[in-house]
Amino acid sequence: MDTAVFQFPAIDRLHREKTDHIHAVLKAALQPGARSDAAAYALAHHALAGAEHAARQRDLAAFTWYGQHPDVAGDRLTSTPDGPFVLTPKALRDDPTETGTPLYLIDQATTPAHTQHRDLITAAFEQAEAGGFAGLLARHAVVVCLLDHKPLNGTLRSWTSTSLPGTVHTDHTGHAAILARDLVHEAAHNWLNDALTATDVRLDPATTFYSPWKNTHRPAHGFIHACWAFSLITLYVARVLPTLSGDTEAHLTSYLDRQRTQLRIAGKDHGEALAAITSGDLRDRLHAVLTQALTV
Repeated sequence: MDTAVFQFPAIDRLHREKTDHIHAVLKAALQPGARSDAAAYALAHHALAGAEHAARQRDLAAFTWYGQHPDVAGDRLTSTPDGPFVLTPKALRDDPTETGTPLYLIDQATTPAHTQHRDLITAAFEQAEAGGFAGLLARHAVVVCLLDHKPLNGTLRSWTSTSLPGTVHTDHTGHAAILARDLVHEAAHNWLNDALTATDVRLDPATTFYSPWKNTHRPAHGFIHACWAFSLITLYVARVLPTLSGDTEAHLTSYLDRQRTQLRIAGKDHGEALAAITSGDLRDRLHAVLTQALTV
């Protein structure tokens, strides 16, 4: 994967500006250079959402803690300053800004993930790196909340929330290559959310396109997100398949076959959908990635 596609200066500026704004709201500040912009940005959103939740609950102790820890004391949750911060949530709460979206907020009681989960994430990041996606995960899957273990052919849940950019919630099968696929998918959504915000792109919710993944018409925002994310994981799977064997290889081979078909269907409307992207730079990146995925 050409890592240049993920290097988007507008996102870098967004990370710095939003982090500074959150720290100002919390009346807190981190030592300059303590973390990368991406890590500080992801953790600051946990602090902001946590402080808001504490205020709603009238929990002064928790509210004070977030103000004193705008990085939610992330050092206790990772061995490196920039993550990944791996969590094993015991309970999720509803996101007040996105109805029906559950999330986990780092708080003062959060403990490091189980060793096996940290090892699994390390292996998944290595798989993603082998496929050319290390930079995407390092900047847009900074916090990983590992949820339930599922069988290989089970239904896996994974999602992101605009309240917690840089954070991924996901089930797993215990297979690093499959977890890496889902991390690439969700990091792709985080990247595109940041890119749309950074370029001030606003999409008409009344304009819809047929999404083969949902088997229904979706607004342009959801359709473009799907095309981007599934294009990237198609490229990821195609690149790592030659290194795999056994059940994992068979599972991802079948998965790749389905994605090829669905991308061809979605590709018919992709150009029309992208016409609404007012940033030429962003539009070109989205087009280039889907075009590349269609050659797999």
